[in-house]
Amino acid sequence: MVFFVGHSAEVEGVPYLVPVEGEFDDPRSLIPLSWVIDQLAKCPARQKVLVLDGPSLQPNPGPRTPCQR
Repeated sequence: MVFFVGHSAEVEGVPYLVPVEGEFDDPRSLIPLSWVIDQLAKCPARQKVLVLDGPSLQPNPGPRTPCQR
């Protein structure tokens, strides 16, 4: 079971997870979601669970509410 609690971002159409030290506009500092899925596929476990909890930041999200800091 893998939990990720944090932000996600899409850069040039590619989805990423944003680690604490990640920069939203620098894909080299982000974790490609495809890499995470590939790692799970390589795992010999018969059952796998990936839980993603967090908002996605889009280039033009519009006005932000207090909960979207």
